[in-house]
Amino acid sequence: MELTWAGPLWQDSVNQGTHLKKVAWRSLIRAHWEAKVAGFDALAEAIFWHYLSDEAIHREQLEMVLEDNRELNFEFNERLLRFAHLSPEASEQAQAFLEAW
Repeated sequence: MELTWAGPLWQDSVNQGTHLKKVAWRSLIRAHWEAKVAGFDALAEAIFWHYLSDEAIHREQLEMVLEDNRELNFEFNERLLRFAHLSPEASEQAQAFLEAW
């Protein structure tokens, strides 16, 4: 699989500690779990092995996403929908993943 998708932006964002770090982690978590639920196994595995294979980091970031997993942002602005919202199916699988530890 050629990594020409969002990988370089994600990598730069999580490594440099920029203001995009939180957004990058949340979008990585969301992309991984939504791809997994949708059956895009190659994408889910690629994201996992490139970014989420460290169990402590994966757990920490996933817990933050699940704690704030609301479909609508609490602020009324142009982003009305939350960028890190997990669908009910993805949320259920992610919660089961956390509970398996």
